[in-house]
Parts: sequence; structure tokens; C-alpha cells
Amino acid sequence: MRKQDVVRREIWNTAIDLFYSEGFDGVTVEQIALRAGVSRRTFFRYFASKEDVLASAVNGYVEALVELVMHDSSDSPGFEVAKGAIPKALEPCIHSTERVMHIAKQSISARNAHIHQGSIVHDKLVQAFAHRIGRAGRPNLEDRVLAHLTLLGTSLSVEMWLENDHRDLDEIVSEAFASIAAVCLPKSLR
Repeated sequence: MRKQDVVRREIWNTAIDLFYSEGFDGVTVEQIALRAGVSRRTFFRYFASKEDVLASAVNGYVEALVELVMHDSSDSPGFEVAKGAIPKALEPCIHSTERVMHIAKQSISARNAHIHQGSIVHDKLVQAFAHRIGRAGRPNLEDRVLAHLTLLGTSLSVEMWLENDHRDLDEIVSEAFASIAAVCLPKSLR
């Protein structure tokens, strides 16, 4: 691992620990930098703000999810591709996601930072679905709907995982997508 990655990860871990224990709103950039053993200037080399630290929590998940969707070469419908990709992408980061969700529930500022990242994630997913079926750079309405459904499936799955004693992610994602299908699709298409 490169030194920059180590420093970035240390700042991120320190910030999340502080947000979790002290509350997002009460923690300053100076406190994060001091606890991480870096200068304020170094902090800003890696993150634009403490909100950026929190928002960056989803980056690993998004990168993995986009890769899984983009490079899926099956004939499966996009809905099924999303359902299969979510647990694979979420598994490595589910425990840090739990901490971020706790932080976001405690603070409107933290929630807004997390929500702001959602539009960036959505755009990446739209492009991934378009790329998957040979429309790279030319997404259509279906790609946008699939991106929204993927984000909804992710959100529901994380909530259910947190509420249900950390049950198996594959099971939870299947339940979430079954509920989405039940609400959105006529019985003849389910």
C-alpha cells in the first residue's frame, strides 16, 4: 500500500471513530488531524472537509458495485444484475457502513453529506448500466430507473441488515428486491 493510501485511511478511520464517539457536529477538522497525527494542511490534501470524509465512506462500495454491473456479461435483466451485485459489493464494507449510518442518524449535517454523495453514485450507476449493454455514454431512461432501484435496494438492504441482527446479506438483498418487485411490478411480470 502506498504511503498516501495509508495516510488517507488513517485520517478516515480517525474521523469516523471521532464522529461515532463524539458526534459529527462536535468534531472539528483540527481534532481529526491532531488525533490522526497529521497537520491540518495534510488533512486538506486528502479531504475537502469533514463532510467529505463522511461522504467518501461509500467510495469503495460504489467502485465495486459499478465494476460488477459494468462487467456483467450475462443475459440477466438489469434488475437481477443489481440484486446479485449488491451483496458482493457491500460485504467488504458493511461494518464501516454500519458506523456511517449511525453517524448519519445522529446528525442532519452528516446525513446531508451522505445524501449529497447519492447523486454522484446514481450518475456512476447510470453509466455502468448503459455500458453493460453497449450504450456507453448514451444512457436511457431504463438505465436511470435501474440506478435508482439499485440505490433503493442497497438502502433497504443496509437498513434490514442493521435491524435484523446482521443476517446474511444475500438473503436480505433477495427480500428487499422481492419487496421492490411486489410494489413495482404487476403480478404477471413477477
